Amino acid sequence: MKKRYYYIICLLVGCLLFCGMYLDMDEIKQDIVSSISAGKEKYVSDDLEPYSTDMENKEECKAKLNNLNSPEIDIRYCDMSDVDFTELPEDIINKLSFNDSTIWPSIMPNWFDLEQINKIGKTPGLNVKELHARGITGKGVGLAIIDQPLSSHQEYKNNIKYYKNFTRYKEGTMHGTAVSSIAVGKNIGVAPDADLYFVAAQFNVDKQSHIFDAGPIAKAINYILELNKTLPVKSKISIISISRGFTENDKDADRLQTALQNAKKQNVLILTTNHILAISRNGYYADPYDLASYNYPPFWYRDEDMRIISKSKKIFVPTDYRVTACETGETDYAYYSDGGFSWGVPYLAGVAALAKQAKPDLKMEDFISIARQTADSVSVKDSTGKPYQVKYFINPKRLIDSLQN
Repeated sequence: MKKRYYYIICLLVGCLLFCGMYLDMDEIKQDIVSSISAGKEKYVSDDLEPYSTDMENKEECKAKLNNLNSPEIDIRYCDMSDVDFTELPEDIINKLSFNDSTIWPSIMPNWFDLEQINKIGKTPGLNVKELHARGITGKGVGLAIIDQPLSSHQEYKNNIKYYKNFTRYKEGTMHGTAVSSIAVGKNIGVAPDADLYFVAAQFNVDKQSHIFDAGPIAKAINYILELNKTLPVKSKISIISISRGFTENDKDADRLQTALQNAKKQNVLILTTNHILAISRNGYYADPYDLASYNYPPFWYRDEDMRIISKSKKIFVPTDYRVTACETGETDYAYYSDGGFSWGVPYLAGVAALAKQAKPDLKMEDFISIARQTADSVSVKDSTGKPYQVKYFINPKRLIDSLQN
């Protein structure tokens, strides 16, 4: 008798899960049909609102400069006009993250040229601009991003083909704005002519268990895949960029895995932080085009981790000392000395868009293995100067050449 009840309960649970998934997909389909019939398949600027904020407390901003062990010193929205930067150690100044709202003193150290630092930080680096000059810009390739809400910005506003916000927040965010500009920004992006499809989703972590809820991400992926079915063959979405990592312990991990499998069936590549590791440029002035400039791990890598990291088969990408679009206005920019994995995923997604343009019949699931085969091996030093060889540092030009030859 107990066995019979057990099987009945299992059957009921299975039915509930299936029906829930079906209703979720039905809701998605209806929403897309309604949006398209209302003419919202094109970007509407009213959908995107800039982020509004006050300047940070002046004394708290100054106190950040005393944190010698911090990997990054964030002085965005800070009035630093009465700080004597000429008295600060160079190591401190090299850790600064700032934006167009930062107020600087009239005198800075002679070596700190803000205009030049921003100019260097705006390039995607490596050999990406050379590919742009050859016409490899991601044109005609659909790239979707799942992230926090988006602000309108000159870097990508002409790229946006579709915007859906599943969150309760209308204001744009630092994160969504930055990753979009890294992927498709017209001046600073890897794939400046790619079509951008953006879905703002909830990224929820339970406060007590610290377990991430992958359900909203699965829903966003399914939404994009359903939207993809409505697009012309030559305008299909080929890449989805998600600046988040996932584990089997996540809530609704099974729903996420189903969504990932559905994407694979549609020849859509989903890139997450599970696919990458980061390499930092050696300071503000290190040449982004020179491979030798990328010889340091990010600040937050521990020395004891380097042996394991150096043996990883994940793709290494540049992340630090980078300018991105800023969420506060269409022409505003921010500089991050420490970008983290979040900045690496859209970079790799941009390279994938270039690859898809170069070889339209590319099987997207092969992209990672091709990226490994064409990667550079570079020497990376830990904080003590001990070198480690990293085998899979992305080489965009060699990757594209391999597809075209």
